[in-house]
Amino acid sequence: MTDWRSGRLREIHPTAVIHPSVELPEGMYVGAYSVIGQNVKFLGPSRLHERVSIHGRTEISAGCEFFPGAVIGTIPQDLKYSGEITELRIGRNNVFREYVTVHLGTVPGGGVTRLGDNNLFMAYVHIAHDCHLGGNIIMANGVGLSGHVEVQDWAVLGGMTGVIQFARVGRHAHIGGQMRITKDVAPYCRVAGEDKVRIIGVNSIGLQRRGFGKPVIDALKEAVRVLVSPKHTVAEALDLLEKSSAPPEVLDLVRFVRASQLGIHR
Repeated sequence: MTDWRSGRLREIHPTAVIHPSVELPEGMYVGAYSVIGQNVKFLGPSRLHERVSIHGRTEISAGCEFFPGAVIGTIPQDLKYSGEITELRIGRNNVFREYVTVHLGTVPGGGVTRLGDNNLFMAYVHIAHDCHLGGNIIMANGVGLSGHVEVQDWAVLGGMTGVIQFARVGRHAHIGGQMRITKDVAPYCRVAGEDKVRIIGVNSIGLQRRGFGKPVIDALKEAVRVLVSPKHTVAEALDLLEKSSAPPEVLDLVRFVRASQLGIHR
């Protein structure tokens, strides 16, 4: 088997269908019955397992891996879309497990769906048009992002979670499984709930794993306690936090909540 990450060899299965205009870099692996359409551009070697389909103006950076059944770069599921030229841009070292779907952008949404680096999209994840994702994100099986969703770095979304259009998920946030996200999810927080999605604490374990020290985590815990307290409105809580001698992570939390158009799950 070719070491596709080494960039030394190119291996293409004879049943693969590749548009003549597509240039495959050294180190590419394309499995049986995979399809690569016109205007797809690879910036470095990636691996396509069998029966992968990549279409549209899709740009893929090096080191990505696409498992069987992944369908990437097809047109948006938006009734207003009428064939405009739009794009999908994928960063480095992303993993797309079985039957992941990712759509092109739309003109009203800026024309680009964008994925950062080092993300893991487990089986049956759907990423709709005009979503903007950062890096080091994990989306478990069956997560669905509606159009125009923003997911920031290091977020974790539990299986079968659905996210409404235009919602934002903050950096280092952790969302439980089977959640219905109808508002923004604040950074550094864990959200879950059976009847109502709400903040249930700080993502302490995730932050520890990423090198955050105890003083920062403790400051975030206190900030979240203030934010969810029934004694304050959200605006009052944010004013209190801004006036405190809080670390940058708390001020980042405040800025995120202040910028929210949908409100936050709290």
